[in-house]
Amino acid sequence: MGIVPMLVSSREGQWKKSFNLSLQLPLVVEMRLTVRYFARYRSLVGKGEEELEVPEGITVAELIEILKERHPALKNEVFAEDDEFADVNVSRNGRYVRFDEVLRDGDVVAIFPPVSGG
Repeated sequence: MGIVPMLVSSREGQWKKSFNLSLQLPLVVEMRLTVRYFARYRSLVGKGEEELEVPEGITVAELIEILKERHPALKNEVFAEDDEFADVNVSRNGRYVRFDEVLRDGDVVAIFPPVSGG
């Protein structure tokens, strides 16, 4: 942020010193992700897939927080990696991921409930 002194004229024709405050905001680079919802998540969100623009370098956990803000119905779900009550699986480009993994531009993230069977 820089402060640049300037001379400006007042109504009375007098000159006075003023300051021009120039802000240099950090550049936020965004990336595009595809999020796919399966089973009850599809019902809660009301769609099977959506594309999102998110800040570059976010983690899976941060994406989940964004999704909860976009879709309030998800706020009641237990999204946790190490919680025995967690009821979600997350994959990135077809493989399970940890919640601290960083996402990349173009990733396809799938959210689905745990499955069992035999």
